[in-house]
Amino acid sequence: MSDGECRLCGSTEIDTIYRGHLREGRAGSATKEQHSVIRCGQCAVRFLGRPVRTDYSGVEYRVLVDGAASIDSFRETHDWEQATKLSWVGSRTLRDQVVCDVGCGGGAFLDLASGFSKETIGIEPMAGYHPFLEQNGHRAYSLCSDALQDWRGMVDVVVCFSVIEHVEDPAECSSRFLPTEESPGRTGRRPRA
Repeated sequence: MSDGECRLCGSTEIDTIYRGHLREGRAGSATKEQHSVIRCGQCAVRFLGRPVRTDYSGVEYRVLVDGAASIDSFRETHDWEQATKLSWVGSRTLRDQVVCDVGCGGGAFLDLASGFSKETIGIEPMAGYHPFLEQNGHRAYSLCSDALQDWRGMVDVVVCFSVIEHVEDPAECSSRFLPTEESPGRTGRRPRA
């Protein structure tokens, strides 16, 4: 895809809707450089003109977002969001399905989804959260490519909340997990922008 195309659907019907500093982590913290936010007129996804290079596997990113790199800080920051996310996806969508959350953090959505789902998979670059994910019965992986070795074509539902705007190729990120055409899965994306 070129810079003049949507990263999700490939449409050239795109517009710059914002140019300036971006929030970096918690409210009140901004990037040093200015960035563009692009909106696709075809699929309505919003994405950064050029991705912000961030090490999502490091403790520093979690401190920026959650104030600390602990599971308690993650839960305090994100637990309240989960009922809304479940309303977007719907419990029927999750019932008896294999669900993968790309960018799951400490697994707050997966904790909720596990009551409905057959299996839950968490993709989280920060390995410090993996023990908590596994304690709660989720399969934990650092990268999509790692999980694909075990789950290619076997995932029914892929969710990616407030993460897809950080991914250079969002369509590839989620679609690689989905089953074949004979048994199509569903993908849900909710960008922050």
